[in-house]
Amino acid sequence: MGTGRCQSMTGVTLTLFCGRVHAMEEQLRDQESRAEQRFQEELRKHQELLSKLEREKNGEIEMLTNR
Repeated sequence: MGTGRCQSMTGVTLTLFCGRVHAMEEQLRDQESRAEQRFQEELRKHQELLSKLEREKNGEIEMLTNR
């Protein structure tokens, strides 16, 4: 009877452990998704700033060539 109880406890422990692993995997996927969203937002901001600087540069070049 002692061995059966140990096996039963091991099964419960394994079930709890597997549940925790699945929860952590889901948490990791959520964090990866949020990180990707933040990366895309920062990339968009960078591209917008680069475009703005390029327009300003072109405007200054045009102004200097028209003198």
